[in-house]
Amino acid sequence: MSPHPRVVVAGGIGSGKSTVIGVLSELGWSVINADEVGHEVLMDPEVIEAVAARWPRAVTDGEVSRSALAAVVFADPGELFTLEGITHPLIAGRIESWVDSVAEPLAVEVSVLKVANPGWGPLVIVHAAKSVRRERALERGMKAADVEARMAAQPTDAELLAAANVVIDNQGTVEDLVESVRRFDLWARSR
Repeated sequence: MSPHPRVVVAGGIGSGKSTVIGVLSELGWSVINADEVGHEVLMDPEVIEAVAARWPRAVTDGEVSRSALAAVVFADPGELFTLEGITHPLIAGRIESWVDSVAEPLAVEVSVLKVANPGWGPLVIVHAAKSVRRERALERGMKAADVEARMAAQPTDAELLAAANVVIDNQGTVEDLVESVRRFDLWARSR
């Protein structure tokens, strides 16, 4: 067990998880992004084979098209569940292999709570109202239908807040969020 803080950072789409992770990184934390690990997992030959068998249109020239796959799985909770059964064990296993080797504070960013292991540390939820998150996602160039599909596939605000050990509010400005993360960093390092 590391003497350094370990946390899992989560929140709905557009909540500001990536900004929080970026600030923590600037403050000397190591970070692991589960989505990036998931992208790597989608390049694994066995995963490509499993995806091709289930969703043949999501694989072209031996590569998984994340956008084609997302269009299918975010439209159908059963298909998303199937994909998670293929990828989540591999994602969690890869993260697990890194967690204990990090010798400084560590934050694991997850978009899907199911992939997080409680042994990785307390759950920090970055929270913003659904309307604020929707607006941010649209400003990043996402299509409205895609934003709604992603939000529908994620836990509700109430579920996220109920699971949280710590909540970082992100209803205000980026400067407000940065200051909140700095306060969190001081608190986490003092425990």
